[in-house]
Amino acid sequence: RVRFVLYAHDPAWGFRSAADKYYRIVPQAFQARLQVHGNWFVGGVDDGRFPEDFEPGYMQAGAQPKPYLLNKRHGFLSERNSIPWFWFHTVVTSDPATQTMPRPRYEDALKKIEEDTNAAENVGAYHAYYIRLRDMARACLNCGIHDAHGRLVSNAWQTWNRGKSWMEHWQLNTDPDLPSPSRAELWTRDEFEKEVERAGMLAGRVDGAHFDSLDGLRLNFRREHFACVDIPLTFDYQTRRVAQLQAFHHVEFLRYVSSRLWPRGLSVSANQWGTWMLYAPCLDWLGAEAQISLGGGAEMRTLAYQKPVSYINEDEFWQKSPEHMRADVEHYMLYAAFPGRVGPEPSRHVARHYMPILAELSASGWEPLTHARASDPRLRVERFGRWNADNLHFTLYNPTDAELSASLVLDGHALGIAEGEACVVRELVENRLSAPQRQKSDLIVPLVVRPRRGLALRVARGDVSPYHRERAARALELLAAFVSDYKRFDGSHPLPWLVTRPGQPPVDPGRAAAIRDLLASSAARLRKGATAEAWDALTRIEQAFREAAFFATEDLQLAADKLTLVREHLSRAIAPGLAIGLAQEPQTIVPTAPSHLALRVTNATTSPLPASRLRLLPPEGMRVTPQEPVALRSLGPGESADVAFGLEGESQKALFIWAELAAGDLRIGSRLHLLVSDSAVRMELGPERFAAGLDGQRAVVWLSDQLSAPLEGFVRLSAEQGWRIMPERIPVTLQPGQRRRAEFAVSVPETAPDRAKMTAAFEAAQAKTGSQAVFTVRTAKGLPRVVCRRMAQPPRIDGALDDPCWAAAESVPLQLMRAPGEQKVKTLLRLGCDDKHLYLAVWCWEPLMSALVTGRDPLWSNDDVEIFVEPFHRGQVQFIITADGRRNEPVSSPWRSAVARGPDWWSVEVSIPWAALGPDPPQPGDTWGLNVGRAARPHTEHHALSPRKGYKEDLADLLFAE
Repeated sequence: RVRFVLYAHDPAWGFRSAADKYYRIVPQAFQARLQVHGNWFVGGVDDGRFPEDFEPGYMQAGAQPKPYLLNKRHGFLSERNSIPWFWFHTVVTSDPATQTMPRPRYEDALKKIEEDTNAAENVGAYHAYYIRLRDMARACLNCGIHDAHGRLVSNAWQTWNRGKSWMEHWQLNTDPDLPSPSRAELWTRDEFEKEVERAGMLAGRVDGAHFDSLDGLRLNFRREHFACVDIPLTFDYQTRRVAQLQAFHHVEFLRYVSSRLWPRGLSVSANQWGTWMLYAPCLDWLGAEAQISLGGGAEMRTLAYQKPVSYINEDEFWQKSPEHMRADVEHYMLYAAFPGRVGPEPSRHVARHYMPILAELSASGWEPLTHARASDPRLRVERFGRWNADNLHFTLYNPTDAELSASLVLDGHALGIAEGEACVVRELVENRLSAPQRQKSDLIVPLVVRPRRGLALRVARGDVSPYHRERAARALELLAAFVSDYKRFDGSHPLPWLVTRPGQPPVDPGRAAAIRDLLASSAARLRKGATAEAWDALTRIEQAFREAAFFATEDLQLAADKLTLVREHLSRAIAPGLAIGLAQEPQTIVPTAPSHLALRVTNATTSPLPASRLRLLPPEGMRVTPQEPVALRSLGPGESADVAFGLEGESQKALFIWAELAAGDLRIGSRLHLLVSDSAVRMELGPERFAAGLDGQRAVVWLSDQLSAPLEGFVRLSAEQGWRIMPERIPVTLQPGQRRRAEFAVSVPETAPDRAKMTAAFEAAQAKTGSQAVFTVRTAKGLPRVVCRRMAQPPRIDGALDDPCWAAAESVPLQLMRAPGEQKVKTLLRLGCDDKHLYLAVWCWEPLMSALVTGRDPLWSNDDVEIFVEPFHRGQVQFIITADGRRNEPVSSPWRSAVARGPDWWSVEVSIPWAALGPDPPQPGDTWGLNVGRAARPHTEHHALSPRKGYKEDLADLLFAE
């Protein structure tokens, strides 16, 4: 039975109005259940301080006990990760005598499943923790989907274990109505419930279930499965037979899971793509292992409505230059989508600035009807929150390569803003305050948006932040729960990170209850608006923690850090326009030498800041000068003042210093973040991969002076035995903040191991200052090597590939990957470069042009070309161009692409500026990494320049010609 809903909507707002009314027709499909809004991350946070700076939200976990406890302490969600629709089954391993491993036949793979149904009791199934091999084999025979020929379907053949094994990805029907033994039954009994029990025994908590690789584009022809369907069957155009869409299996399974977990207060989420519009009603937050695009972001946000959205980018997202990271995050900010993952220490200052903005927007709740229009239609506008709920926000994004000046016109009547009602607008990215112009019921906000950058506006009656007040209250409640659950573990406990130090006194229940009650009452008063009282209570709370001798030292540090976060949220709630920060971020200090800090106090309000006093509170072991508070003059609206401090002493890897400003009854503070280096000179090495058995390869050492004085000396590069490096040393002169390059020639022996150590050392000519850095480099054998030559005249980027420069360039054929056999269609690559750009041309023969797969999201599920560039084999940048011309936006610098089509071919032409790929453009003789892949979906083929593994692994060497 099929049911249609016919309803009217406002044609002036088109699809946005239709979506708004649909949310009200079926509200249960879009109910937002989670209070946590943050990044999707993998593997848990480490024991470092202030992981909240990266706004972790949801951890994808599996059989790892420690992250469950850490996430519980920090308030992040831990979700058990599973892939129930696949079985990763090891079919055959290589012959130890001959080291050969022919690809197994289907009949052999099926026989291996049947053999494994009788496996021993204690043998587990790979990638399905706690499930026995024999149970999984029996479930596979019972639940495996069939193709049109009645054979079990596999997603892919894959070699693993360093090429010593063949693994089959069997596709399974997860319908919970299938008879036992079923995959749904095994997931419930042997995966999820056992993980919940195990985490609870270890003082942790499983907060929900996460499902990876959720697609569902295949058809299941297995007739005995048809008796269990709840969603009608479909049919296959080619065979003219009825079948079940695999996605409908998944929907039935997700309904089953959510009906069991939601009543227990547990969450359900998935890494979804291809068919994700079917799954959204069963999920609590939506995610995709992909990069955001304007179309894909709009679709994801529409499906989510007010549920959180987080993508999960590769690690390289947080390893780009600060400017690139800012531009990328502002793209995600348009839809209040999180980019995912927890970044390394140098990226913390970017995350600290943007992640609270994303969290505030996401928590406010997206609304499809913006009731706002930009005077320049090229600007994208989205709305979050409502005026009457005191959380109204707007985001804007400029997708063009030109700066756009425009006005944002708000329909005050539709938004509920009465004429004459007080209204201020704070731009959150650049922290600017303005009063909108009034024109009857409209409010007009003038704006300037940089190319490929965005803005976020908070529109409110006054310049305060209720969101940060709520975050402060929640942090206090989390700390109260930590005190309530505080337990001691004796030295016999098997987990050393839970062991109490010898002699630690037992918990005093009365004192613990008093601290808990103080925290809870402070949170309650804060929610009623008593921010000044809450600030005063923090001192009493800190004293109570210090007097409770039963807390371990590391737990006292955790409590102190949480209270510091409360102070930060209170400062943003009370005075969002007053900022205390470093004049330049990031800033690195060297503990062996005195450091100079320049702090900047900014008044981004419309009222003067009275004369005030600023003080620094360094951690134990550090000394700051002056130690007394520094007097500041009154600051008018828009004014700032710089204050100099000296800092010296020992520290850890990262240093946090509390800065506090007092002006009359006003007190606010900010946590300063400093990077700590153990050497005066920072060194980097490239490339980080070398070819084994090749002489004369170039290695580059970059040196940066981290002190405030010039340095002269020599740089050396050494490696393991058998490697030859010339010259022995190179003289260099370094200026503060300058980046210098030193080149060496490296010869790598044929027998070099897969991993090797290289050491760069700087020796000062006169002073005793010296630095040393050890790098782990990779070696590879037999990988492709292509040469990029300079072009006299650059190509026109129109996709046609008819420029003379392409005719002169060498054609490199891409090879078949992922499955042995004869290549059905051809793909050719050409390369070139000049002083400013890297150019690529990819020609794709396609006799079935009408069968091209386009229009899907994510982009890589289409017929596409994917380009992976790895500057100096360090950190990849991925560019995706689909056959219909859509593309991702992996970098902030403008890059160009164009697609052309013919009767039996399509082609891609790309121009990538060196500035988009890092601070160091290649010099003649340098080696980078490159892979270019093509998905030829009408033929179920993937081609690659380096086809040994996936696109992202074992990249080819890209040598820039002398």
